[in-house]
Amino acid sequence: MNSALRRTRANARVSRESSTHRSGYPARLVAAVSTLAIACTLSQGAAAEDTAEVIEKLRQRIQQQEQQLRRQKQMLLRQEQELEYQREQLDSLTLDSARARGTTSADGSEGTETAAQADTRQRTAQAEPAETAPTQRPEAEERQFREGELTLIRDRGGVLTPQGTFVLEPELEFATSSSNRFFFQGVEVVEAVLFGIIEASETQRERVTAALGGRYGVTDRFEVDVRVPYIYRNDRIESTGVNDPTFSSVRDIEGDGLGDLEFGAHYQLNSGREDWPLFVGNLRVGAPTGEGPFDVDRDENGLESELPTGSGFWSVEPSITAIVPTDPAVVFGNIGYAWNISRDVDERIPNAQDDVDGVTEIGEVDVGDSINASFGVGVGLNDRLSFSLGYEHSYVLATDTEVDGQVQESDEVHVASFLFGGNYALSPRTAIDLRVAAGLTEEAEDARVTLRVPITF
Repeated sequence: MNSALRRTRANARVSRESSTHRSGYPARLVAAVSTLAIACTLSQGAAAEDTAEVIEKLRQRIQQQEQQLRRQKQMLLRQEQELEYQREQLDSLTLDSARARGTTSADGSEGTETAAQADTRQRTAQAEPAETAPTQRPEAEERQFREGELTLIRDRGGVLTPQGTFVLEPELEFATSSSNRFFFQGVEVVEAVLFGIIEASETQRERVTAALGGRYGVTDRFEVDVRVPYIYRNDRIESTGVNDPTFSSVRDIEGDGLGDLEFGAHYQLNSGREDWPLFVGNLRVGAPTGEGPFDVDRDENGLESELPTGSGFWSVEPSITAIVPTDPAVVFGNIGYAWNISRDVDERIPNAQDDVDGVTEIGEVDVGDSINASFGVGVGLNDRLSFSLGYEHSYVLATDTEVDGQVQESDEVHVASFLFGGNYALSPRTAIDLRVAAGLTEEAEDARVTLRVPITF
């Protein structure tokens, strides 16, 4: 019985120890799980803080890159503007260099910068740093100094006067020509058998023109001009009878006064990019302000007692000019059509050979139109001096004149001249322009010398 009691107590003690052991295990498990949860929570918080910091850094980096891209975009835009400006300036300076050293294109070509070029230049100047201004100023002054005149075909159109610029052009011109003609008054019995007077006539003509012209740049592509001439003329006619020495005469005739006013307008059609020539459209109008050939006084034989100083007819001449700059030269060409407007003269001229009433009635007169062309080259020797060579040709159509009710038609003629000249820039605003034309056909003047002094305001 004692042994049974001892076994019972031993089992009870083992049971208590086992119970105690089973009850402590869940507590330790809970504690471990709690510790792990706390560690996970702390780890997640740290990770969240790291992610936010990374995102912030990425955001800042993106902003910095955006700023850099904006700055680079601005730099690219400025470089594009500079390249565009330099491209425009290359064409412009090529013409300016040749013009200053050599050739006013027709109708006063001074300054080639267009409105678009001026806008590009202004935007580029605003985008450039302030320290670049001093380096640009001497170039501008040099360019202004080199704005001379192209010396050839001044009246044919060309690169135009800059906007707001006025150019005053005093001019002095001298021209001379001579001709020898034979006339027969009598009866021809058979071929080469003549009864009458064979007259040889020698005529020497001289003309001096003092003119004042001006042109104004309305825009960089559009220009207007006007020219007011005063003309003095002198003709000396010597007539001699070849088979009658007793027959001879000398007549000196003079005339002076206001000539025909000229008005012009010129428009630059393109900018000359991509190796294209510069094209300029021209329109010139002549007003009959001078005394015409049917307005002068005549003697009882119908011969002029004074010389006319004008044509007596309105004229309109459209033309187009092409200019190709190829530094240091400029090649140019022009073609145009001069339309002379006919009118009814209604003039009665004394005629001693008229057996009816002793007068010749002149009705409608249609002065022959002309087709005009010229071309040449101007070469700049330096920034002040240039010379030019060229050729001009006019094909003058027949003139129809109503005489005593019958229409008489004259012959068509060719008038051709060789041109050469030079230009010297005295200052940025003043130049001397000298041109010479040598006649190549019988109808052309033997020589024509023109001196101009363009003054820019």
